[in-house]
Amino acid sequence: MTPERHQRRATGDPSGGRDRLLAAATAVMQAGGPGAATSRTIADAAGMNLGSITYYFGSKDALVAEALAASGRRLLQPALDELHRAESPIERLLQTAQWLPTVLDGHQPEARAYAHALAAATHDDAVRRELEDVHRAMHEQLATTITDFQAAGVVPAWVAPDEMAALVVALVCGVAVTTAAHLATAEPAAIATQFAGLLIGVAASD
Repeated sequence: MTPERHQRRATGDPSGGRDRLLAAATAVMQAGGPGAATSRTIADAAGMNLGSITYYFGSKDALVAEALAASGRRLLQPALDELHRAESPIERLLQTAQWLPTVLDGHQPEARAYAHALAAATHDDAVRRELEDVHRAMHEQLATTITDFQAAGVVPAWVAPDEMAALVVALVCGVAVTTAAHLATAEPAAIATQFAGLLIGVAASD
């Protein structure tokens, strides 16, 4: 991020141009994938000129990367919210499992954009950096929550919080992508409930 772009983001955007470009890029990619997100198509969809992309984001690629990552945040943030909502560790675990199918049912465009973002991250450093921020936030919160689970005796002592958090993030990402591509062989609710039940069951027999 250039200092100029950071300043424009930090000082606000009274005209709403930045948000309009992000919304336009997201809509274009939801309709036709990242390949459809040309500078002209995005600018036209936002009702702005081509120079506005450079002004607000530095480049079209940076705009696309941020729009893809924003879709990932919208998809994953409710899971983090659920981890904070319930009082007991077991309730948090089960509510997070119940959250997954609800979000995937109601946010299919974000799930598709997230699948595109994961694919783009393999060769696009800008997309990868944006997604790293999303995944890092989810990983850190999950690791903290798993540590709380252990203290409450909900999960066994052999579970490593960091590694288990990485596994849970991968599970959520995998379910989101396979569901968006209509490749899932089981319902998201069943997958999430099985995983939560496995952790609780292992703890109970430990």
